[in-house]
Order: sequence, then structure tokens, then C-alpha cells
Amino acid sequence: MAKADIHKEAFDEGTKAKLELLRLYIREWLPVFIVDKIRSYPELEIYDFFAGEGQDSIDTPGSPLIILGELTGYCANLFQKNTRLTLLFNDFSKSKYQKLISSKDSFLRKCSQNNRYGFCKNVGDLLKCPFEI
Repeated sequence: MAKADIHKEAFDEGTKAKLELLRLYIREWLPVFIVDKIRSYPELEIYDFFAGEGQDSIDTPGSPLIILGELTGYCANLFQKNTRLTLLFNDFSKSKYQKLISSKDSFLRKCSQNNRYGFCKNVGDLLKCPFEI
């Protein structure tokens, strides 16, 4: 029996619980590597190989948008410490990946409109952030 496409409907409670665990995990571990006052990490990478579309049918954030949401609080630290952070989001399905790109771009546009810092801005058609996707 084929698995149902979890992005065509609202996430179920089990998926929401797993995503909340991911949020808590990312929230606790990002400062360990980004804000550490003793060690400096010049390069960091976060991989999400099962990123899906980035959100469900009612725009509940999935793993990529959760990672980006938690990361936004550390943009200044990345910039100040000159840490190169690379995020890799992927999905096997090309159509899901195309929707993921749209979800990611929409998130970053909204984030750049907040522009609490001078480095989150539009540069032509591109958004300039202190990390790479």
C-alpha cells in the first residue's frame, strides 16, 4: 500500500509532535554551535533530505521552515562570528521540491521585510542572508 502524501492535507497530530521535537532540538543545538564563546565554528551545515514541500496544505511549517524560523534569531551571531552556515533542503519528488523552493522564498521575503539587521535584504531578485541555502 502506498503511503499517503502528508502535504496534501493538514499535518496529523503525530506529524505535529515530530515537528515540535525537531523545533526543540534545533532550538537547543543552534546556540551550542553559533553562540559558543569558547569555540568558534567557521563552517556549519544542516541537512534535511526529506524536506517535502516545506509546509502542509494549511501552511503549517514543516521541517525546512521550522529550521529557518529557529535560525532567524541567530543571524546576527552568524554575521558577527563570520560563521558560514549552509542549509541543504532536498526531496525526492521534483514537484515537492519546486513547492519547497516557493515556501522557502516566501519565508525569506517575509523575514527580510523585518530587516532588524542591515544584512537581510533584497539584492535584485535575490535575498541576501547571513547563511546559504
